[in-house]
Amino acid sequence: MPPHDVRNAATVSVRQLRIPGKAMGEYQRGLQSIVKHDLTDALKHFTKASTAYPGFYEAQYHAGFVQLKMGHREEAMQSFQRAVDLSEGRYAPAELAVGALLFESGNADAAERVIRRGVELDDSSPEGYAMLGMVLMRERRPEEAERSAREALLRRANFAQAYLVLSDVHASRHDYQAQIRDMDAYLALEPDSPERVRVIKAREFVLRKLAGAVLQAGIPLQ
Repeated sequence: MPPHDVRNAATVSVRQLRIPGKAMGEYQRGLQSIVKHDLTDALKHFTKASTAYPGFYEAQYHAGFVQLKMGHREEAMQSFQRAVDLSEGRYAPAELAVGALLFESGNADAAERVIRRGVELDDSSPEGYAMLGMVLMRERRPEEAERSAREALLRRANFAQAYLVLSDVHASRHDYQAQIRDMDAYLALEPDSPERVRVIKAREFVLRKLAGAVLQAGIPLQ
């Protein structure tokens, strides 16, 4: 769930032109505070932006993003859902954020429905397709999960999270060599990821399985 700047769009909508300068100024200051890793200050600015313009669903989404970073999951879900409601279900980042939290809470069925809505709203989002792939793997649908991961990579060739989905797909097929390649691709793309230690440990485990399979088959190790 990365930050999303309302001014990143190629065209400016009539709605965006209606956002008061005070609200937009607070919103931009909130984004700057995220860059500075000052989450408390960022949340303050997004709250002020939402107060100045109650329909500012992007500010609500970013309030949720900050709350999630701060570990306040329930508050984050409320903010994301508020962004969905204010946008009348037309703001893809909020839909994907709600879907991600539903997935993490173990509600894969609801997560899939919401994430698919997000992908339909923004077909260019590699995050949406990778997230959908994770949900489909949870539901034991590896063929569909692989298609989603490939769609993510079509939209961004170096999108690391898609390789973790492919890693799980190949593990489900016992194609451990392909799984190693997927994990290597992820580690190369995300050298500083918080997931790095977990992926390295998983890679070592898979390598041991491969070595065991080779020994069982009686193939001499080179």
